Amino acid sequence: MSTQADRGHTLVPRPAQTPDALRAALAVVDPARLPEMQQTKDEAFAKAVEWQSFSPVRSWVLAWARDIEIARRPDLATRHARARSDLEHQDAVVAREALRELSLVLDEAMSAVAQSRRPLPEGMTEERAMTDQLQERAAAARKHAREVVGVDMSDEDSRVDVLGNLRKITADRVLAMRKSAEPPA
Repeated sequence: MSTQADRGHTLVPRPAQTPDALRAALAVVDPARLPEMQQTKDEAFAKAVEWQSFSPVRSWVLAWARDIEIARRPDLATRHARARSDLEHQDAVVAREALRELSLVLDEAMSAVAQSRRPLPEGMTEERAMTDQLQERAAAARKHAREVVGVDMSDEDSRVDVLGNLRKITADRVLAMRKSAEPPA
């Protein structure tokens, strides 16, 4: 976590851009949003597997890092809340100004988040770093399936299709159970 306070008081230090660090920070600054965070995380990882792309996961990390940046800084949180409340104001000038202010707050938060990113190791692209992380998660899921579910899943398949493999295994088991439950003809 970054310990630098930006523009005055902060509720928590800026978290690292990892799911666990973001979740820990959100638990302090806005715990009511934890279920929303988990739901959007699950959706992002499902899309990443389906699309075989890390863009959904990266977008999830950045969106939550931005929201936590706003929530951890009372100055931004106040501006954000005020702008959101004025978005549907009856006076079009007030609503337009609220939209402009909301954009400024989001830009300021995203800029702070972007500046705090840890540099990648030399020669490693962001896509490669995300690929490595997703492959580690897929390997852990396959290991869990082997040890807990009791199925033999190969680590040799380079595609990250753990959910697809688990669906196939589940379907095979259901069919096997149905066959064993059928009375002999």
